[in-house]
Amino acid sequence: MKIAFLTRVDAFSKYGGDTYQLEMYCKYLEEMKHESKICFDLDVPVDFDCYILVNLDRPLELIVYYEKLCQMNLIKKTLFLTIHHDYKIIEFFEKTIRTGILYMPLKIFNGYLKREKFKNIVRCIKYKKLRFYTFKQLFMSYSEIIRKILIDIPLILIADKEKEIIERDFGIIIKKYFTVYNGVDIKPVIQKDWSRRDIDILVVGRIEPRKNVLALAKLLDNSPYQVRFVGAINMNVPNYCRKFKKIIMKSNNMKYLGKKSPSEMINVYCRSKICISASWFEVASLVDLESYAYGCNVIASTNGHTDCYLGGRINYIDPQNMNNILLMIPNLLQNIPDSDAQQLYIKEKYTWKRSTEQLLLSVNSALNHI
Repeated sequence: MKIAFLTRVDAFSKYGGDTYQLEMYCKYLEEMKHESKICFDLDVPVDFDCYILVNLDRPLELIVYYEKLCQMNLIKKTLFLTIHHDYKIIEFFEKTIRTGILYMPLKIFNGYLKREKFKNIVRCIKYKKLRFYTFKQLFMSYSEIIRKILIDIPLILIADKEKEIIERDFGIIIKKYFTVYNGVDIKPVIQKDWSRRDIDILVVGRIEPRKNVLALAKLLDNSPYQVRFVGAINMNVPNYCRKFKKIIMKSNNMKYLGKKSPSEMINVYCRSKICISASWFEVASLVDLESYAYGCNVIASTNGHTDCYLGGRINYIDPQNMNNILLMIPNLLQNIPDSDAQQLYIKEKYTWKRSTEQLLLSVNSALNHI
């Protein structure tokens, strides 16, 4: 089978979890003797068996691809991998939490989709291919056409609760959908003994307001714990990053390890006792799954769907009430997890190979019901 993933133009220049997810699908599709392609240039290739629209929260590219698929009479071969974030939480974040001169204009607009039209104007300065479509869509009703897409095309969801949030955000009832859980690309490693793990607390994520790393740095500075931060610097928020680096430079217990590759992260996880995510919004955090697989005690954000994967096996924190973290840490440092059992749980339920197999089953089921 030949599968084309149709995604945002900055999928690789602004690398994120959605890009990594597609790369993992392609890796295991190839192992299973299927062909796949990640398309990020707004073009729809011909002669593919299946087309998968990617990312509900980037309406510009979504609608461009959708219209082209309609023109090419390929909608019956199409599915939609939504990766949708909760608009209520994003609204709170944009209005209350996000700061900076560049983002002040966004506070004028009410609603995620209206803000996206403003962001499109900024994006098309860098990506020339977006310019025509940015102005073509300026007065288009995003919510109306997205509702049509969500109803017409079978959806691929990565968490059970994602369906409820899409239905609430768009005022629809979803009938055609499949759930394909995310995974971990587990490598065989010898788990380190708990006493040899030299990082008490690990925080993984891009250095930006959404990931809430500055708040965590302020909370954990001068604590009795060895804290390490890993993640790329978001160059769009220089003031935020300067504040983060300033705290790190003055701290005697915290270090910033920079950006790490997925293979390098395995060693970092295996050195860590606790992994914390306090993101303002997520869908299904890959960091939560990976750190759990490699023997960490995990504290995940309540503003995501990690509970659909790990349930009561881990702890959760509300980003609006971070002080609870300080109450959790002492107990978690004393609570030595069964790292082998944790990895076995992930191996049996949430690997990228299993995820890709579920994806193929969903694609075949959708295409066979045409």
